[in-house]
Amino acid sequence: MIIEKDKKFSEYTKNWFIYDKCSYIQSKLIRRYSYSRSNADKNRTFLINKILPYFGKYYIKDITTAHIEDWLISIKKTGVSNVSANHYLSTLRIIFNEAYRKDDLLLNPIKAVQPLSADSRKKEILTTPEVTLLFDTRNRIKIWPKDIYYLFNLTATQTGMLIGEIQALRIENIHNDHIVVKHSWDRRYGLKGTKTGTERIVPISKDLYSALFNFYRSEGLTDPYIFSANMGKHQSITKLFTNGHTVLLK
Repeated sequence: MIIEKDKKFSEYTKNWFIYDKCSYIQSKLIRRYSYSRSNADKNRTFLINKILPYFGKYYIKDITTAHIEDWLISIKKTGVSNVSANHYLSTLRIIFNEAYRKDDLLLNPIKAVQPLSADSRKKEILTTPEVTLLFDTRNRIKIWPKDIYYLFNLTATQTGMLIGEIQALRIENIHNDHIVVKHSWDRRYGLKGTKTGTERIVPISKDLYSALFNFYRSEGLTDPYIFSANMGKHQSITKLFTNGHTVLLK
């Protein structure tokens, strides 16, 4: 019988991030931590495309910090950003941390590996005057060509809900002074739990309540989702979220 530490990395990770087969994911779920299928798919893709081609041939016990550093350098030489390289590194870190936790390794070679410095473009937030201008009803026709564009962004601004949570918003979740955030929408797997796995109450103004209810009624929607007529899926969701700011900055 081959014990775990005597397996090659490719064999050790055979079922990693396959949702119903990965022991790491199952251990998360039985402890009531959330772990989405889309997150599993993402990490599985990183494993297959970015990690296995380098580490697959090595026995897991023989992989050193130097190997990981060399791999990180080789990843950077392909032209990927530091942010992307750090995503791949995080996936690899999950594997080695779990292997060490389960005593499949005596030492954790990734412990001493530091992530790369962030090189993403600095993100800025709208100023208060910009927000006021953006949602001023006098500018509505100019900035928002469709009511759904305006209302989607207004809901995001006033509630702080994530895009997927707004996509999953149903008429039954809306009350005259609050929204019950119960679900999020995954473009591949559909309705799922929130990012934290828990429900929460978000206060809303009477104006937002009226706008959401009136929009749903005026659109004549037959399914329960506010922002879609096809069960939560909306082909232009990114456009809905960014259109107003883009117009404002022109």
